[in-house]
Amino acid sequence: MSTEELSRLIGVIYDCALAPELWGKALAEICAHSDSAAGTLAIVNLQTGQEYTLVNHGISEHFDQLYKAKYHCMDLFIHPLLARAVGEPALSADLVDDEELLASRIYREWAAPQGFRDTLMTMFTRHHAQLSFMGLTRKLDQRRYDERDRQALRLITPHVQRAVLISDFVEHQAVERSRFVEVIDSITTATIVVDAQRHILHANHVARALLDKGQIVASSNGALTVAGVSPAKLLKSTDRGAGERPLPETRRVRAPQAGADTIIVIMPLFVAENMGSSGGLHYAVFIQDTGQLSPLASDAWTKLFELTGSELRVLQGLIQGSTPSEIADTYGIAISTVKTQLLSLYRKTGTRRQAELVKLALGSIPPVHAARPELTGLG
Repeated sequence: MSTEELSRLIGVIYDCALAPELWGKALAEICAHSDSAAGTLAIVNLQTGQEYTLVNHGISEHFDQLYKAKYHCMDLFIHPLLARAVGEPALSADLVDDEELLASRIYREWAAPQGFRDTLMTMFTRHHAQLSFMGLTRKLDQRRYDERDRQALRLITPHVQRAVLISDFVEHQAVERSRFVEVIDSITTATIVVDAQRHILHANHVARALLDKGQIVASSNGALTVAGVSPAKLLKSTDRGAGERPLPETRRVRAPQAGADTIIVIMPLFVAENMGSSGGLHYAVFIQDTGQLSPLASDAWTKLFELTGSELRVLQGLIQGSTPSEIADTYGIAISTVKTQLLSLYRKTGTRRQAELVKLALGSIPPVHAARPELTGLG
């Protein structure tokens, strides 16, 4: 790529900072300059595994929908990508062994039918709950990506990253108000949004099941009630002085009929007038069984125990309740490979049994980071 071509491409990328609708054009040009048959800009929810495609190029609507509906949970590249540095391009071979890739279900059933063979990926942002990345793909009849391609992508990666951040493409534009319900429903923790009068504005599918049971939380004439907590005091403890943002409140609720303690986190939410509301304070109420704490914090575990992408993938599967055989079947890899990775996980974490490993993972990170670590009384 000549200096003039690079300058023009960077200009196209920065146009997207003010006009996110131009990302489709920019991605098409990035694919053309990198001799790539297809490309994707996407966000992955690390708690649910769901991928939100912001824009793609060279992938038909049929295969795009097929990926979202079936194959996103089999993607071999996501967990190894987490172990990479943000902004550093990764070749296929950096992420997944070639033999493992070619034997996997996602390659055999999704990539191969499209003629895809090789991938070059770059992670732009990584938070505790999500990552954003760009993936470029070449076909079987094209040469494999190599160090020359990695170096070429390094030239534009910082500009794409800055344009993404400037436009707030990942944090806000990608999740529009019209998709609010979809995002809330994708949270695996029971989540209820209420106004200052406790009126329930939305409850995700997990929370609706709890409301139907009526053991921990219930709806009384459309208002939220919590077992053992006076309705008048439910939101009052989060109040602060005028002009001060209230802090999240964490409570331990004990309802004998539920059979287990429950953690309730009440998080104040400001609603701006320009977001289609009259403004004011709303609350997100998170309800978590103490025996089923939050999903794996992938980044923390990778750094703490120096896990490989393959080990992280196996651990994530165990967290979600899959057996080693089911993990092997999901990713189309040998059960002996999963068992080898499991033994390595035992060694690195100091555990001896699968149940001990899962318990350690589940209990390591709380479902919501409250401002105060202690649990308050119910008063």
